[in-house]
Amino acid sequence: MKSMITAVLASLVLLAASPAQAIEITWKDHAQTRSLSDEAGHYVLVHFWASWCPPCREELPEISAWAKAHPSIIFIPISLDDKAANAADFLKASNLTGVPLLMGSVDQAKSLGVRGLPTTILINPQGKVLRSMLGARPWGADAFSQSILQSMKN
Repeated sequence: MKSMITAVLASLVLLAASPAQAIEITWKDHAQTRSLSDEAGHYVLVHFWASWCPPCREELPEISAWAKAHPSIIFIPISLDDKAANAADFLKASNLTGVPLLMGSVDQAKSLGVRGLPTTILINPQGKVLRSMLGARPWGADAFSQSILQSMKN
């Protein structure tokens, strides 16, 4: 119970990333290292999560469904689990077969201003942050979905 409370509290810490800066992110896609620059010219939704994070476990199915409904936006769900097997087990148990197993580092996430999980960052085609969101969001709600899409028009 104490670890669950700690995880929830850690998930509620404020995010300090500046939305005006251009960022670079790398992640492991199996044995290959990929980066945000590989996706230049596209809108990208980077989602930091972990299998041990209760809000992440709740949000991942919903944000994944949202991403499938908006295929023009590149969805990059980066797990911050210590072991890829833990993330893979969660994805399999949750029947999230379409979600790629991408692994990132806590240090890199912190350097990007991530201070809690889940954190989602919307990036424009030029690599600039349009929106940083800490905590689970209502991806299935039409009003929230429209607010994300509107962020891309401004």
